[in-house]
Amino acid sequence: MKLNSKLFLSFTLNFLFLILIVLFVQYKGGIKYVVNKLTNKDNSITAWDKKVSDYLPPVDGSVLFIGDSHLALHPWNEYANFKYANRAVSGYKISDINLDVIKGKPKCVVLSIGTNDIQHGSKVDLVIRNLHSLLNKIKNKWPEAFFIYVTPPDPNVELYEKLIRPKHPKITRPDEIKYKALSLCAKNNGFIVLKANTAFIDGLHIDPNSAKKIATDVQTLLNNLTIQGINRPDSLNEHGKIISEIKNPL
Repeated sequence: MKLNSKLFLSFTLNFLFLILIVLFVQYKGGIKYVVNKLTNKDNSITAWDKKVSDYLPPVDGSVLFIGDSHLALHPWNEYANFKYANRAVSGYKISDINLDVIKGKPKCVVLSIGTNDIQHGSKVDLVIRNLHSLLNKIKNKWPEAFFIYVTPPDPNVELYEKLIRPKHPKITRPDEIKYKALSLCAKNNGFIVLKANTAFIDGLHIDPNSAKKIATDVQTLLNNLTIQGINRPDSLNEHGKIISEIKNPL
């Protein structure tokens, strides 16, 4: 009899403990909380993105910039005459981009991402897989937009080694071949590829001259698509003439 009582007590305590776990997970956000923990994704970052997004206007009809510091550092409205929304964040890796917190339907998505993944030592094949996944998510979320990927400028290794590496020794040496793999992945996924031609004195980041040229190329593309009445990415491949009018697409 005592044995049965102990078993019953043990079962009851375990059941109550299980109930507490379920309630805790539900309080933290349910299954998404578990997924974030299993994938080592910082849930506080996701919560912060969501909180910030609630205060940001929708991106309907805008040129949407998302990615890292290559896009985050520039006042795009000073470079070209189009409505834009800049959701790029300096330091972002591919896994940091959360499309779920971006509200609205942009007419164009300009993306630059992957540099921080490479510079912090991630293997190229993993970076490309993650980028491929992100590109598909972008296309699925905004199927009526058209898409541009901005590849970083060719790195000035000499300047980078002189100015950056002494302060940040864990950051890997810039590799032009790895950057080309990013742009090739984007091109194979139907993105128009624009290349930044010049970098800041740090030897890595896009400088204002490159940003201005990118903005001009985006503006030219917007104007041509408006004239032709094209607004879907699957139409872009059928109109090579329009894409070729962009002075330096690769």
